[in-house]
Amino acid sequence: MLAISHHDFGMYVPANSKAVQELNRTMRFTCDEEFVSWKVLVDPFWFSEREMPEDVCEKTEEGKAAMTEAEEQNTASAALQAGGGEAEDA
Repeated sequence: MLAISHHDFGMYVPANSKAVQELNRTMRFTCDEEFVSWKVLVDPFWFSEREMPEDVCEKTEEGKAAMTEAEEQNTASAALQAGGGEAEDA
């Protein structure tokens, strides 16, 4: 994990602008609803999605199956919550 400080503690190494922008973009994507910008600035790059590399788990057959199963479970859980019921253990 890259940690950035606005103070000079001597043990940190400078990060280039590209690394800072990528960290800001990544952190913004972890937000559900809101995020805070230290300088009250927003860069459109923070909202751009990157393409997944070819070798990520999500592109394997096992990964696709796991993602489909998780989506089905989320859909079923949301439907039960909307109906006031509780999910049963499988």
